[in-house]
Amino acid sequence: DEPRGFHLREYTLGEIREVFRAAGFTRFHAYIGARGWFLRVPAFIVRATEIALLAMPAPVRRKLADLRAFRALLGLRVAAIRG
Repeated sequence: DEPRGFHLREYTLGEIREVFRAAGFTRFHAYIGARGWFLRVPAFIVRATEIALLAMPAPVRRKLADLRAFRALLGLRVAAIRG
């Protein structure tokens, strides 16, 4: 897949968590939402969605990723806590 918009690289939650772990962070919180409104969600929901999307053919994945619900879920924010 090619990057979309101005993204040079789009990371999965699993990849982001590994980068944070390597930097010494031990706890993570995932938030989904848009337009300044975000809701903390269990990371397994985001990971399961990412895994399901990655298993699909690229054209189907792109169409689903363009849906508002998926954009909110994949427009992810991650907070990490060191300790």
